[in-house]
Amino acid sequence: MTKETTGKTRKKRSSAPLNDFGKAVHHHLIDNGMTMADMEKASGMSSPAFRKVLTGDEKPPRAWITNTKLKKFLRETSALAPMADALPRGAVWVSSPLSRARDTASAIAGRVPWIEAGLAEQDFGRWQGMTWDEVRDHDGDAWRAFWEDPAGNPAPGGESFAEVVRRVAAAVEGLTLEHAGRDIVAVAHAGTIRAAIAQAQGLGHAAALRFAVDPLSLTRIDRGGGEWRVISVNRTFL
Repeated sequence: MTKETTGKTRKKRSSAPLNDFGKAVHHHLIDNGMTMADMEKASGMSSPAFRKVLTGDEKPPRAWITNTKLKKFLRETSALAPMADALPRGAVWVSSPLSRARDTASAIAGRVPWIEAGLAEQDFGRWQGMTWDEVRDHDGDAWRAFWEDPAGNPAPGGESFAEVVRRVAAAVEGLTLEHAGRDIVAVAHAGTIRAAIAQAQGLGHAAALRFAVDPLSLTRIDRGGGEWRVISVNRTFL
């Protein structure tokens, strides 16, 4: 989904049944906090131009802080130390291919994570980098059609949240199969994490969109004995 990737991409495994033999897999899901809107929330800044920007890829430059500012913010934020303390030692670290997720993972773990393409944020197509107000003003017919079913309808040229749920489910199932009995820390995005919650809870897609997922928050879902368990959702450290 992006050309700007570093680290190794996780190899896909052949399909097989999920681990159902008691070797529980613990998925620790972290939302990156790397858009300007997220930084505003953490720091108390206010800039209307950066609010509610659709940021499913690397394209819109106004939505991101620069790498230098990003890394400085990550080093200085009070969330990282308590979050690192809450995470298991010896875990498998994976990340969305998007740079804000990779940089967040590297800041917390101190190393480059494996890349899992299936954990990328929802693709908003031609609406990338726009605010919802801009979409309404410049693409009104498509905006109205989208909000008739925001879980099932995609942005023009993008993907629907229902498609994100299917993509993320395949990625999480692959990780679960590959790392039976392990802890997995995955740094991804709010949409990705809502999709994983939908998978674990057996929720309809629209219901999953109601979950709050804050920047630099931690959600945990476990798979073992053939069943999912949701341990915590949106645990915050800021």
